[in-house]
Amino acid sequence: MPHFPPVIFAIAFVALVIALTALARRLPIPTPILQVVAGLLIALVPGVEIPALQPDIVFFVFLPPILWAAAFFTSVREFKANIRPIGLLAVGLVLITAVAVAIAARALLPGLPWAVAVALGAIVSPPDAVAAAAIVSRLPVPRRVIVILEGESLVNDASALVLYRTAVAAAVTGVFSWGESIVRFFIDAGVGSLIGILVGWLIVRAARRTKDSLAETLLTIAGPYVAWITAESLHVSAVLACVVGGIYLRQHLSLAVGPLSRLQTRIVWDLLIFLLNAMIFIVLGAQFATLLRSVPHDQLEPLLWTGVIISAVAIVVRLLWVPIATYLPRKLSAETRRRDPIPNPKGVVLVAWTSMRGIVSLATALALPLVLADGRPFPFRTEIILITMCVIVLTLVV
Repeated sequence: MPHFPPVIFAIAFVALVIALTALARRLPIPTPILQVVAGLLIALVPGVEIPALQPDIVFFVFLPPILWAAAFFTSVREFKANIRPIGLLAVGLVLITAVAVAIAARALLPGLPWAVAVALGAIVSPPDAVAAAAIVSRLPVPRRVIVILEGESLVNDASALVLYRTAVAAAVTGVFSWGESIVRFFIDAGVGSLIGILVGWLIVRAARRTKDSLAETLLTIAGPYVAWITAESLHVSAVLACVVGGIYLRQHLSLAVGPLSRLQTRIVWDLLIFLLNAMIFIVLGAQFATLLRSVPHDQLEPLLWTGVIISAVAIVVRLLWVPIATYLPRKLSAETRRRDPIPNPKGVVLVAWTSMRGIVSLATALALPLVLADGRPFPFRTEIILITMCVIVLTLVV
C-alpha cells in the first residue's frame, strides 16, 4: 500500500468535509449523520487502516473547546430560566438511565459485575453536547427546546463522569462508598467551577491589557485547554471547568474587547468547532467499522443484539422520564404552574426523543482500564466498547 504524506490526508479530509456539507444542504439529513456514514464506509475500504482512537486525544483535543464554545454561545438568561428541566435531565435522568442500563446489562450478560454494569450505564447515559448542538440547531424547532437540550448536554457529562469514575474504581479495587462518592461529586463540581471562573477572569484581565484582536482570539482558544489541564491535574471536574469558564467569559468579554475583536472571535470559533465536529463524526463511523472487524464472528451477532436492547432501554427510559419530569412538578405545585406553564406537547416529545450519544461515550468506554487491581483483565471490556458504539450509532443515526 503506498505511503501518503500527512498533508495529503489533511487535504482529503477537508475536501470530504466540504463535499458532505454541500450534500447535506440538498438532503433532509443532518450533516453529522452523513459524516458518520462516510467514516463507516471509509473504514470498510480494503487496505485502509484506521488507527485506534486514544481517549486522551478525545478528552483533551476535542472536548474542551467544544464544551467551552457551547457554554460561551449559550444565553445565560435562558439557561437560568430553564435550570429546573435542565437539572432534571442532566442529573436525574443520567442516574435513572445508568441504573436501568445496569439492570438490563446484568440480565443480558451473565457474570457481569454490578460495578462494571453501572460503569456501562454511566458511559451511555449522557446525550452528547456535540451531537445535540450539531443536529438540533439546524432543525426548525422551538428555541426553548434547543436551550434545554444544549443546557442538558453541558452539565450531564459532569454527573456521568463522576458516576463512571466511582463505578470503575469500585470495579478495580472492589471497594465502594456512597458517602465518599456524594462528597466527591460536590468537591469535583465546586472546585472545577472555581477553576473555570479563575481561567475566565484571567482571560478577561489579559484581554484588557492587549489591544490586538488576534491575540484576544488566541486567548479565548487557549482558555478551555488551560481550564481542562488545571482541573485534571487537581482531579476535579474538567467538564464543569470548561462550561463555567465559557459562561463567565461570555458575561465579561464584551467589557474587555471591542466589537471587531468579538466578531473575529466568533468567526474563528465557528470554523474551529465546525472542523472538530466533522472530524469527530467521521472518526465515530470509522471506529465502529474497525470494532466490527475486531470481534470474532461467533460473538458479533449476540453482542450487536445486546447493543440494540441496551439502546432501546436508554431511549425508552428517556421517553418515560421527560413527560414525568415535565408534568409531575406542575401537578404537585401551583407555584411551578404559575411560573412555568405547561409547555407545548410537541416540544416535550422532541426533548424526549432527542437523545443522541456521541464521542464522550466512546472515549469513556475506551478509557476503561485493561486490568483490575489484582492483575486480572477488566471484565467485559471489549463487550462494553462494542455495546457503546451500537448505542451511539443507533441513537445518532436512527
